[in-house]
Amino acid sequence: MQFPLVALGTQAAGLLQYLGKPNAGAAAKEPGTAFSLAADPPSPWQELLARYDLRRITPRRFGELVQELQRRGMLSPEEYQLLAGLRLELEQQGYRTDQPLDLLRYLEDRLRKAQQEQLLPGKYPAEQEAAVQAIQQRLLWAQRFEQLRAESSGEPDR
Repeated sequence: MQFPLVALGTQAAGLLQYLGKPNAGAAAKEPGTAFSLAADPPSPWQELLARYDLRRITPRRFGELVQELQRRGMLSPEEYQLLAGLRLELEQQGYRTDQPLDLLRYLEDRLRKAQQEQLLPGKYPAEQEAAVQAIQQRLLWAQRFEQLRAESSGEPDR
């Protein structure tokens, strides 16, 4: 399955770029054009993907994931800011640090609510649009991360 690369800024050198590469799962023919998850020794990506399930993750574990990605240089500054903001949002929404949640479902629900709020009169359209776009970017990131995690572990799509 191919995904277009969605840049969160001019660098887009982070996880979205990796997850957005075409020919996911195909053997690499040229460096940087494809990657393979089959029959190769576990890569740092696969090891990382195996440790984090966004369908059942606590805010604390999500924060650890974001920090680890940042430490390894796998996030652009824009991605780091976007994902660190999500961790803060979870706290503000009342999630306990060790309370598991389905992060994808959370983001899907947030997106649906934000889109409904856009239709209400008396709101600031530019601010609403920016909020919707931020949620969409977070959701896209989470969907791609979870899809690659499932593919690398041989799990069926949920």
